[in-house]
Amino acid sequence: MKLSKHKLTFALLLSGVVHGLFMFGSFDDELFLQSPVSQLNTLHLEFASKAVAASSDHREQAVRESNSKTLTTQKNVTNKKILDSSQKKEKSADDTRTEQLINTGKDQYQQKKLLSKRVESHDTLIQLVYQAISEHKRYPYMAHRLGQQGKVTLNFVMHPDGQVSDVMVIESSHYPVLDRAAEQAVVAISPFAMAADYLVYEKVFDIAVDFRLN
Repeated sequence: MKLSKHKLTFALLLSGVVHGLFMFGSFDDELFLQSPVSQLNTLHLEFASKAVAASSDHREQAVRESNSKTLTTQKNVTNKKILDSSQKKEKSADDTRTEQLINTGKDQYQQKKLLSKRVESHDTLIQLVYQAISEHKRYPYMAHRLGQQGKVTLNFVMHPDGQVSDVMVIESSHYPVLDRAAEQAVVAISPFAMAADYLVYEKVFDIAVDFRLN
């Protein structure tokens, strides 16, 4: 059976339209089926990206907290070292001051003791010298008969080896004979044997010699 030209044309157009609709429907169905998958993939990628970003932020925060703790620990250690060093310095300074005070007290005690010993030695030496001069003192015969008496003050230098020098009268008895007798008594003790036990340097003496009648 033969179709007319118009029917054939219409059939072809209809077939093309149906085929087109089928193809269009299939394309839309594919788009419809593919769209949720694409959205899921996008959401997954976004979630993964946010998770990575959050993880990175968490690591950065952890690193910052760790660095902060490390810095705090180092600062505390440094401050403790500074405090310990300061306390040690203060303790050392206190110990030094205490030791200085103790040493000062010891020095003062030793100085007082030495000064006391020197004063005692000085007094002892004067007594020994005066005793030696008295033992060598001779009352002049004529002065004794004439009733002459008086006190003669003499100045002289004694050296560590016991030698006596520079003897002079600084206060006269008003009787030349008595003055000379006093000078002779001082010269007679030279060398004074015990001088080395008391003298390191030469020493000046002022000693009075009395001539009194009994």
